[in-house]
Amino acid sequence: MRPRRSLWAALAALTMLATVAAAVSAESLGTPGWLAAAAGVLVTITLSVIGWLLERQNGQEAPSTKPEPRRRVPAVHEVRDRLTFNIHAAIPLNEPASEALSDVYPTYIQRDIDITLRAWLKERTHDAGLVVLVGPTAAGKSRTLFEALHAELRDWRLRMPTNGTELDDLIRHEPNLDSTVILLEEMQDYFTSQPLTAHRVKSLLLGKAGRVLIAATIRPVDIEAIVGPQTGIAQEMNKDADQVMKMLADSSSWRPGGAERAIRLDLKPHLSTTEQARAAEVAQRDPRVAQARDRASEHAVIPTLAGTTELIRHWTGEGNEQGQAVITAAVIARRCGHPDILPEAVLVAVGGALLAGRKAAPDTADWFPAAAGWAQQPVRGQITALRQVRTQAGRIDGYYVSDILVGHSIDEQHPHVTAALAADTTWRQLIDVATHQACGDIGSAAYRVGRREIAESAWARAADRADKPAMRRLALLLYENGERTRARYWLDRGVAEQDPVAMTLLASIEDHEGRPERAEALLAEAVEQGDIYAMGQLGFLLRIHGRGEEAESWYARAAESGDANAMTNLGYAFLQRDDLDGAESWTQRAAGLGHAGAMQNMAVICRRKGDITGRRKWLQRAAETGYALAKGDRRRIDPWPGEAGDEGISNSILEYAAALLADGDPDESLLWYRRGSELGDSRCAAAAAALLDSDDLRVRAAELAYENLRLNRADLRGSYGHDVGVEPHLAIMRTYATTLRAAGHEPEALLWDARVSRLADPNVPAEGSREVWHPGSWRWRSEPI
Repeated sequence: MRPRRSLWAALAALTMLATVAAAVSAESLGTPGWLAAAAGVLVTITLSVIGWLLERQNGQEAPSTKPEPRRRVPAVHEVRDRLTFNIHAAIPLNEPASEALSDVYPTYIQRDIDITLRAWLKERTHDAGLVVLVGPTAAGKSRTLFEALHAELRDWRLRMPTNGTELDDLIRHEPNLDSTVILLEEMQDYFTSQPLTAHRVKSLLLGKAGRVLIAATIRPVDIEAIVGPQTGIAQEMNKDADQVMKMLADSSSWRPGGAERAIRLDLKPHLSTTEQARAAEVAQRDPRVAQARDRASEHAVIPTLAGTTELIRHWTGEGNEQGQAVITAAVIARRCGHPDILPEAVLVAVGGALLAGRKAAPDTADWFPAAAGWAQQPVRGQITALRQVRTQAGRIDGYYVSDILVGHSIDEQHPHVTAALAADTTWRQLIDVATHQACGDIGSAAYRVGRREIAESAWARAADRADKPAMRRLALLLYENGERTRARYWLDRGVAEQDPVAMTLLASIEDHEGRPERAEALLAEAVEQGDIYAMGQLGFLLRIHGRGEEAESWYARAAESGDANAMTNLGYAFLQRDDLDGAESWTQRAAGLGHAGAMQNMAVICRRKGDITGRRKWLQRAAETGYALAKGDRRRIDPWPGEAGDEGISNSILEYAAALLADGDPDESLLWYRRGSELGDSRCAAAAAALLDSDDLRVRAAELAYENLRLNRADLRGSYGHDVGVEPHLAIMRTYATTLRAAGHEPEALLWDARVSRLADPNVPAEGSREVWHPGSWRWRSEPI
């Protein structure tokens, strides 16, 4: 029996008992007076119990992971309010104007990306897609997306999940989402404490839920925050965001009719020359645009329309000191990773500390309402620095600070914000008053800026309340710190809470410590919990322990669920047994998801089939994709992860350059060898040195080889074996030692001989470093001692 049915059964019994007692007392059967009175009391008690039980039921019932009961989902054209699309309020119409002008939206200025965006959206009527608009605050991302969706997909349904978990649940419980736009404003928020998983996005792009468009916006600074190094804790925090961003093709590579299902479009806050001409035309019809053009510096018309100047003046100019402290506190809290809805307690604590630090502490304890009231005053029209957030009548959930001010604090290094972020006390004050859910995000923000102790404190507070991401991140931090017993405790707790990611992390440690059977059981349990990555990891575990056929079956299950790495591994398994059709099927699907290694494997398949043109095309695509990914985020290659850890980027560039040279194009070949060298690949540097007969490049090749082995020797050996993974880099170092000796530089040659000797022996640690196992990536990494 369900809990609520049990409750009503109990209530019915109590009510019946009270009714019977009252009835008995009402009969003229000589019932004593005390019984009649007692009956009345029993009825009163019964009603009170009913109320108490209902309140208790409402308060304690576990929230369902399923979406709420079906409500009508609006079409895109039915949603016109700006807050849904996170569009900034605009400067008002200050004079009588044409009735054709909207009071809410200034007349739209067509952007240069509109042609590409709208053409790409039209093609989504045939398949699924992901579009991400990237630009700084107030660049016009949300308005551009709003106008394009209303123009091209106006009759599609519009879904607006509030976090990654809600989106995961929506996809899981409503497998048919055909003709649906899923709007992810501030995309970075979907990868925090309730993260969107990359395999869900991949599943949608493969059309498993029908024609679905994921439409998102994000700022460049937020991309830097959520996409980072893929080792240790950073890999656990960043892997989903990293994989999703890697799916995106640059708009310059897309052509009408092209196959790209995921695309990135960039917007600048300053209008281009052609956009300025359009703005001039619009200004003749809309006085707001005319005002913005007159007042904007460096053609920043869009930020001016959003009242950027007035907002900054309200915050930093002459004004109410306590109100401005509240705004500063809100900006600081957001910069520390707090979710965008800020409780009053957070603003009181941080704002009060700011005032106290200036020797301007409030005279009374009830200072906040007046200060918050001033902070919320419109600076022009409906534009405010701070606004209340209410989801229920009569209750304030918290406050939202304008993201224009958050962006300004980053761009201009606001002194009070910068000083506060540099002080541990600010972070600890915030942790003390924030909810445990918010502490999980604060811990992640602290870790990203190198504040490991703060991260530990924040994650510990969240982990105490069974926050799953916080438990596993705390465990990884403790593991990195050498506190293995405490790390195991938190991973065990995560497993007990049925966290599949904790299971995969613990499986990595169990296998590393010689317990593969336990590792296999944990991964199998994670698969039961629905973790797609665990399928691929289980395949990997079985493969390295010699159980190839079983591994392949798990790769197949993971590949069917949208895991690009599993698709690549499965395709490679088919390739190894010369099943070229099977290899091509899975490898091409992985390549379509942006996997550079899969693109390189497609070139191998084309070569086996005798398709020279196809081989050249895939080599070029693999090299260009890999190079763009590496250049787009230096943290992919700094420190250099080696060819075992860069998802095929360096191998793709190396092979493409070699193909160009073989085809008689040494200039283009040299360009790509130089590009590989620029990223950190010693093999490319050595090839360039040979082409140019350059001593400088020989020096660079040797130094890169040494650094690669110093950082990645164990990983290279584990992935490729000594002969393929380690020996090519040793050979480059030996060649350089020979060159030095021939030039009469014997001491330097002996130094390189010693380095080769040391790095050739797996039992001798690399100079100045130690090899550390990273559970999150199932990889060895060398770290400085």
